[in-house]
Amino acid sequence: MIESAKRHLKSAGTLGETDPELAYAAIHDAVRKSLTALLQAQGLRPTTSGGHLAVQHAVRAQFGASMGALLRPIDRIRATRHAVEYLDE
Repeated sequence: MIESAKRHLKSAGTLGETDPELAYAAIHDAVRKSLTALLQAQGLRPTTSGGHLAVQHAVRAQFGASMGALLRPIDRIRATRHAVEYLDE
């Protein structure tokens, strides 16, 4: 999972100039996969019923107190990616 997240970040760096929307989606996916890896390291697996947001909620519940500052930008990343992906909604 972490290796996939690293590849997404590398791709985002490459795509930033030519396709910033796809680059941002890659950043979002890298963050989501990194958070999922954190949960897996704890022996946890987020539910599929809550979608990508379920991963964020689970990580906040598990690590929020110790990682609050690191987790703060994640809501913005998710909201920005959502706005880019679903312009018509």
